[in-house]
Amino acid sequence: MNTFIFHKSKWISLLVITWLLTACLQNNKKIKSQVSDHAFNIPSIKNIKIDGKLGDWEEHGFVISMLTTVPGDVRPKNNLDAAVRMGWDQEGLLIAVTVLDDKAVEGNSANMIWAGDSIELFVADKVGSKQYYQALIAPGMQTEHPELRYLLVDRRENKTGAIECQFAREKIKGGYIIEAKLPWKNLGLKPEVGRELGFQIYVNDSDKPKENPFLLAWYRGENTSSDSSHMHRIRLETTPSATPILINARAEYDQKAMSALIHIIATPNQANKPVTLKVGDREVSSGKLTIGNDGRVRAQIIIPTPPPTQVQGRYDVLVKVGESIADIVNVRNFRDILNLKERAQRLRKKYHIDESWNDLKNASDSIRRHRGMIARGLAALSESGNIKAKDRLDMLEDTSDILAHLDKGEDALGNRRNSFWSAYYSTADGSGQQFVTVLPKGFKADKKYPLIVDLHGSRIRPYPWQFKDEGEEDTILVCPWARGDLSYRGLGENDILEVIRYMQKWYKIDSNRIYLTGFSMGGGGTWRLASIYPNIFAAIAPRAGFTNHMPLENLRNIPTINQHGHRDWAVTIDNSRWAVDRLKNWGYPIVHIEDPRGGHSQKTQYPSNKWMLQHRRNSSPQRITLSCNIPAQGRAYWLAIRHLTNPHKRAQVNAFTIGNGSHQTLSLDTDNISVLELNTHQMPIDINKKLLIQINNENLTQATPLPKRLFLVRKENKWVINNSWKKPITKMRPYQSGAALNLFNGEPLLIVYGTKKGKKRSEFLGNIAENMAKHGGPYWTPMAWGKILVKPDSEVKLDDMLRYNLILIGGPSDSDLINKIMDKMPFEINDKQELIAGERKPVSLKGAGLRLFHYNPLAPKRLVFLIVTDEQSEEANKWYQNSPAWLTGSDGYERGDQPDLIVQTFGGGNRYYRQFTHAWKWLKIPGQEIKIIKDMIKPSQRSEFICKIIHQISDADFTFRWVSNNDRQEYDAKFFTLADMSIKHIGGSTLTATISGANLIKVHEKLIAKTKLHVFPLYTPKTINPKRIYRIAMSTSVASSLAHACRKNLENVKAGPNWQVKKLINQMFGLPKLPNIKKKK
Repeated sequence: MNTFIFHKSKWISLLVITWLLTACLQNNKKIKSQVSDHAFNIPSIKNIKIDGKLGDWEEHGFVISMLTTVPGDVRPKNNLDAAVRMGWDQEGLLIAVTVLDDKAVEGNSANMIWAGDSIELFVADKVGSKQYYQALIAPGMQTEHPELRYLLVDRRENKTGAIECQFAREKIKGGYIIEAKLPWKNLGLKPEVGRELGFQIYVNDSDKPKENPFLLAWYRGENTSSDSSHMHRIRLETTPSATPILINARAEYDQKAMSALIHIIATPNQANKPVTLKVGDREVSSGKLTIGNDGRVRAQIIIPTPPPTQVQGRYDVLVKVGESIADIVNVRNFRDILNLKERAQRLRKKYHIDESWNDLKNASDSIRRHRGMIARGLAALSESGNIKAKDRLDMLEDTSDILAHLDKGEDALGNRRNSFWSAYYSTADGSGQQFVTVLPKGFKADKKYPLIVDLHGSRIRPYPWQFKDEGEEDTILVCPWARGDLSYRGLGENDILEVIRYMQKWYKIDSNRIYLTGFSMGGGGTWRLASIYPNIFAAIAPRAGFTNHMPLENLRNIPTINQHGHRDWAVTIDNSRWAVDRLKNWGYPIVHIEDPRGGHSQKTQYPSNKWMLQHRRNSSPQRITLSCNIPAQGRAYWLAIRHLTNPHKRAQVNAFTIGNGSHQTLSLDTDNISVLELNTHQMPIDINKKLLIQINNENLTQATPLPKRLFLVRKENKWVINNSWKKPITKMRPYQSGAALNLFNGEPLLIVYGTKKGKKRSEFLGNIAENMAKHGGPYWTPMAWGKILVKPDSEVKLDDMLRYNLILIGGPSDSDLINKIMDKMPFEINDKQELIAGERKPVSLKGAGLRLFHYNPLAPKRLVFLIVTDEQSEEANKWYQNSPAWLTGSDGYERGDQPDLIVQTFGGGNRYYRQFTHAWKWLKIPGQEIKIIKDMIKPSQRSEFICKIIHQISDADFTFRWVSNNDRQEYDAKFFTLADMSIKHIGGSTLTATISGANLIKVHEKLIAKTKLHVFPLYTPKTINPKRIYRIAMSTSVASSLAHACRKNLENVKAGPNWQVKKLINQMFGLPKLPNIKKKK
């Protein structure tokens, strides 16, 4: 006999939608029971060996013949099907799971087993208890992962030793069997007949790498991993429940109708049987199981929202077939959510949700503190945001709870403890951007605490339930969503800064004890944000993060502990070694820990939070190194860069004090700075003594007493000391580099599309605008939460332009507003459809679009970014559809090199670049007579030459660089000139290492032969000595792929020399060849 019942016929659709609300629901009697006390009997079984084989089970055990999908419809049986047998003995709970799965795709990371084919088991000492744990088992059916792997997640409130479990896997035709024993000692239990436990099982299935897995479950509730009250109640007995589980049910929710739907699937022998749904002892709805064309048996039954006098909060629904309880489902109550919907408009007005420009300075603390949470909840009433339906409903329930406390005059957020949701109100898009707050045990509102900011990895989201245990002792922890997977750039970067400001506003935070940590994408975010904003953080702890394209030189006074696993093939350890080598060479405070057994998620992690908490921010360091692209990012300790000479080059300063007293001296070495500010009262000097200042070989003296602030100003090629300095007052907004990146700094933002050319064109441009509104700056990845406001041009008023920065989509003939703004721009378009800007030659706009960053001439204190063409060809439409990629400068890298004006063919070939300088004057660059060489218009051609540049400046045997995935014509050879390309100032960093000849051969086979990688000089496997060690150099981003191809990390990783973009430009335009450079011996 089979160990479980499989569906012998094909799956089908349909059902029956019947809902009967019985008379007893129509009266006002409160339903007695909201939570069912029904338990499923699990029999005792002897002589079960955990080997993955089911012969010793025979016909014994409690049988779950099928699991239900969560959410979505069922899959064909051969694609995914599962069944379970359960029993117990004196040692532990026994489980056998049989899974049919036609494709093996397992999670790469040991910490993300759930992301691929896997089984999750949850067990608690009783339903609703905090004494529970989770076991995740990957079967080892994939070639890359041939062995069973498991992860044990300890969620026990009282930890009694380490969790130990037994698992075994057996391969079967079309799938696998997992057998498990979960020992009683893990929960400190003694097995006895009648004892009740909590239990739940998930079966995850992924058919493609990196896709969210499909989920089967013995469903009772949604948040089993965070709340054991959503587990099934099982009871240890000598015999099993009278009938096996032949039916499985789950709840789904129709948010528009504000009602719950119970989806039921069943084995074929249950077809045509009646189903009754009961809450407590009351029948609330009924239906019938039917079989459809695909052979699947289903029912779908609506449950009306119970009146508030009958059921409060969530409640259990008993699914009965005949007189037998077939399943139990925990269901949300929509009553509170309905109340929220009814109050929505009043709440929007009270909390000024639609006034992102309004800072509410005169509003009450309660309004300002809770504005973000209310905005978050009201947004959840709509379908906006790239989040799960369950998360949306959780938001609504959370908002209802917040309002219940606010209605009583309570400080809803101020009174929360342990781990919970918070949200700040984003002025960028009027959204409530959520983050998890974790308060320490015994939290006191009047006590000052350190703050740890923890950044999540890609596709990982923090939730309060993940922090059931309180955080670090006497420490507040926050975990921002930062809009999902924006790599903490654009609005994602702004979110982190705003979360810190929010916590400083509403909690007593020690400003000298703010720490930053993160994993994977969050590790890269940690490196990046700390290096851009060194003034904020006392110490940082990145883990497994990328490190390139960051001003690491700014980390001089930030103690850093970095951790990385040797077997990390997602972000290889070479990234860390490169950065650590640079920091060590500079003498910076860096601790680097490598886990020899660790993959992307290290098996063992040093307690980095405790390490960070040892350090306080030194507000008066003796030495400061600081570089920045814009003054807003140019502050560190007692020094601030207030004005850049050239807004497109990085400003840099090295400063250190010598002595303290009569001969105290400040030494400054600067580049591209015209105004520096000093806070003398924060400097490690005696403010009652004069100060000698040596700046770029010039000597200045400031007499006593030293004023609190000094300004060093560059005037007529000399430095002078001023006691004050103010930015020049202008009617228009001051210019700074970065193009569209300047629009994603948190200021109110509005996307406007043209409507003048009729309905079809308006709808097309409107769809383009709506798509762009989902993006927070960089990447094609949409924001997980939040949406920029969109309006048709016909609805835009002067107040909108005064309040918002604008992104305008459409041509002059599409919109009177676009036409008015373009008429006031510093260029003209002649009758030949040529653009003329300043002294430059005309450039044709035929077959091309225009992108421009400028202040808004109709509202000069605001900014505008135009994406413009009047053409309506298929090629022009495709160009518009790529518009999120045309937000120039929005990726945050090489900010100063971003053009403010671009003319680009619809195929993506750039014709024309221009930049502004201070006061929005065109930057004049010579070279418009020299056109680009045709052999250099594609990325692959330039990449190949960069290989040669790196080879010339390094002592490597071979150098590597990427081959572009999209080797399109990036530049239009007919128009693109040296004047266009010369706006670029930044080359790139390099990494040097050694590699064996055997691994060089692997690199050739896996990357070079498949045209994924450039190499110079060229080699073939035959020309390589497998036993020799070779010296190699590459762009830093290449290292991960080389290590991944070899499944071995590079050796002797060091920071190499930077290559200069000027050498590439010379080659692109046929200028004098590079001089021969002697290599180091």
